[in-house]
Amino acid sequence: PLMNGEECLDDIRRETNLNSVPIVIYSGFLDVEQVTLLKAKGADYYLKKPSTFEDLKRLLKKAISTVQSKDKGKNFIIS
Repeated sequence: PLMNGEECLDDIRRETNLNSVPIVIYSGFLDVEQVTLLKAKGADYYLKKPSTFEDLKRLLKKAISTVQSKDKGKNFIIS
């Protein structure tokens, strides 16, 4: 890739016409400092990659439901 997720987040949030687009960060790591930084930069939710395909399907459904409900702020980390 030409940029990492943080750089991509920065680019998306600089585009004013994309301000209303919810951003879910999807990562294999759960680093509290990085999660805090991504939230401060404008990410709406954080989803840690699960270890099984069944868990992935469950978490993606939960993420979609959370985004659709606009439950921003309550549960930044979707697990």
